[in-house]
Amino acid sequence: MSTITAPQVRTGDGVYKIAWSPFVAQNDVSNDLRAANYPYKHITYRGTIAGTPTVVIEVSDDGVNYVTAEDDGGSPLTFSTVAAVATAFLPSQYVRARCTLGTGGASIEVIVVSYSAQKA
Repeated sequence: MSTITAPQVRTGDGVYKIAWSPFVAQNDVSNDLRAANYPYKHITYRGTIAGTPTVVIEVSDDGVNYVTAEDDGGSPLTFSTVAAVATAFLPSQYVRARCTLGTGGASIEVIVVSYSAQKA
């Protein structure tokens, strides 16, 4: 298990970005994204797939107890294919990515862009 850390960067007016990399095996987990005031999230999953990695986006309001986040249609934010994207309204205090399946050999990057108002 590795902790994947990345800084949260303000990229523009009302926009924050974090890019976690590399997720390589089961139980790799990212540091928290704290952007409750920027609840709209655009999530990109990309990289080299090997060893069947699965990465989930999780949310928490206390920083201890996490659950799998869902997109706006109610589907879990779970990624296991190359070049996947999703958008979701996630007003939770903490957002993170966690690799739930994988045996190594992958190199996955998860990028989350947070913004305060829904973009057209």
